[in-house]
Amino acid sequence: MSASLATAKGLAAEFSAELKDHAYGLGSFTEPQPLNNNSDNNSDDNSNDNGDDNGDNDGHGTASQRIQAGASAVLLEGDQVTIALDASGYTVTSVSSEDRNRFVGATFESFTGLLSAISPAFNDAMHRQLSEKLVQAMAADTRLVPDSPAQEE
Repeated sequence: MSASLATAKGLAAEFSAELKDHAYGLGSFTEPQPLNNNSDNNSDDNSNDNGDDNGDNDGHGTASQRIQAGASAVLLEGDQVTIALDASGYTVTSVSSEDRNRFVGATFESFTGLLSAISPAFNDAMHRQLSEKLVQAMAADTRLVPDSPAQEE
């Protein structure tokens, strides 16, 4: 994990970039917020005393797993989903539709993987965008555009 992703603010910035990159396949989204669930802020929680954490939040051990960023998004289908990003990946924390309840608690390595799993409309939007970009690339590179019948003699 890079140093910038070892903090809740770093995770929020990464999550924000992913949401913006995937905006074509979302109805809307909230800007991610850092969620630092470190037990040092909770005097009733003794989980840091279990010997698994060396306390340096370096991307290993239990403290880094509690560093999170969270956001919500509205899928193209209209359902709201709440997502947390931590060292493990993108985890669905809640959904507004019973049809998608099976995804609550599921963690995905990538944001694209999460959206592909829970939103068929995202998949359609992603394929449309890829097709449009391919057509644009072909139009920009005349070597890729077949000769039109009018040009052939």
